[in-house]
Amino acid sequence: MAQTILIPTDFSIDSIQVLREYLDRNAAQAGLQIVFAAGYDTGSSITSLLFHSRSRILQKMNLESFNEALHIIENKYSNLIRGIRIEFFSGWNQSSFRNFLAGNRIDHIVYTSDMRLQSECSEWFDITPFIKRTGTAQTAIPLHITAEVPKAFNSLSPLFSKLS
Repeated sequence: MAQTILIPTDFSIDSIQVLREYLDRNAAQAGLQIVFAAGYDTGSSITSLLFHSRSRILQKMNLESFNEALHIIENKYSNLIRGIRIEFFSGWNQSSFRNFLAGNRIDHIVYTSDMRLQSECSEWFDITPFIKRTGTAQTAIPLHITAEVPKAFNSLSPLFSKLS
């Protein structure tokens, strides 16, 4: 049966490593729909709401390296992955997050407890606190990322090295 999996992201390669580790552990599952989700504050002013568009958000996030890494993973695990997409959550309470999960038909959430999500974009916010309070099935994957290693937003090298 096809399953939709949500992975919280800050658009770093570390988020893609969470997916890679999950796929390695669950090689028997096929037809997975992957949703990378991030929080995005749209603001409350009329002008910010009028000029709000998905393409502007994607442009602001600077996803070139992230998209390259996604294509690599999608090609390597083409027998398991049916599709990958990016979604933005813009609510501020648990109820709106439950609606977000229902609207995207999320069956399972995969995240890592080893890293703290962070972004260079001021409108971005971490959705992990919402995830931890939801009743949706979850898997925490340890990546053993140390604090001494700087977060790699534009380097694909962590994707090709197997940790621990």
